[in-house]
Amino acid sequence: MPNRLSIHTLPATIIVLAMMLPGCYEEETIHAYTAPKDPPEAPRKAMKVRDPHAGHGHAQGQAPKLIDWKVPSGWQRASSPQRYATFVAGEGDEQLVIMVSRFPGMMGGPLANVNRWRNQVGLKPVDDERFQAMVEEGKQIRLMPLAGRTAMLTDLINNDKRMLVAMFLGPDNHSWFVKTTGTPDLVNKHMVAFIGFLSSLNFPVAFPPGGIEKFEAAAPESWQADPSVKRPVLRGYTIVDGVNVTLTVLGGDGGGWEANLNRWRRQLKLGDATQEDLKKITDDLAARKNIVEVAGGNALVFDLTSGEFAEALRKRTIVVMAPRQGEVWFLKMNGPAKLVAEHRQAFDQWVAAFGSKKEADKGE
Repeated sequence: MPNRLSIHTLPATIIVLAMMLPGCYEEETIHAYTAPKDPPEAPRKAMKVRDPHAGHGHAQGQAPKLIDWKVPSGWQRASSPQRYATFVAGEGDEQLVIMVSRFPGMMGGPLANVNRWRNQVGLKPVDDERFQAMVEEGKQIRLMPLAGRTAMLTDLINNDKRMLVAMFLGPDNHSWFVKTTGTPDLVNKHMVAFIGFLSSLNFPVAFPPGGIEKFEAAAPESWQADPSVKRPVLRGYTIVDGVNVTLTVLGGDGGGWEANLNRWRRQLKLGDATQEDLKKITDDLAARKNIVEVAGGNALVFDLTSGEFAEALRKRTIVVMAPRQGEVWFLKMNGPAKLVAEHRQAFDQWVAAFGSKKEADKGE
């Protein structure tokens, strides 16, 4: 069996792009997977086009440029408030939309995303074994060097629809997607430009760095430090009896948000997340809900409460998961639900203060 593909550990094999040819593909059935929804495409004829070389701010236009590219001739930048960037190539009915999106963390992983895209073009999902075989075959799924990383390029065709998606994990532990959909002839017409655009991508600036000691905020004086904590737990505090706060740092992707979510759920005796639970979370993340800024980078917020009937018995866990360069920070508060609610504001203020010391140092 070949090495298993994940967005964080892609095999080293690089598939030659010249082998990318349309074809008919076998369809298999398997249970459903969940992954974040793509932001809706704006109507092609109604797109407002602007300077294709304009700054690459995020959806709200406030973040610094995170990635560089060379815009192919004939492509124009379009307004895309729900995406990192959108380009259009061609005009009228011959217009092709190219979307660039960025989300925190693993966002479901390669298999879940491939099955989501297959569903969008009317193909049936595949199971993990078939997925791994497809990677080895290099037909629908190929690997390519992209922006100093290894990207998964998915090429799907079904009757009059063809979709190309490049997916890769950036150095900031954010998933990046470059996607286009159209008729096979239209996509093929812009294939060279699409691949050229992918090949031009690079990261011009450092992403939120690791090194928690540079960014850690001081805890409120009323919190009692726990000197007995051991790594990977870096700090431990007791706010009041039963309410605890920890700061943990793990390398790489920290195990991914889904695995950690299920671990936290099991701690509250909730059991693993259902497909509906995961769908709601990924939908919220795609809509940029439950995302906060921590020391200049995006972080995910998970808020879980146990299911006891009696309110006095309920436990609550709040975790802020902050992907950084080469590591992930976990800022966690747990305890009786009522007490956690009473101290939520202090916890949020502590989280928000991360990075403030570094900013203050800059101003000196």
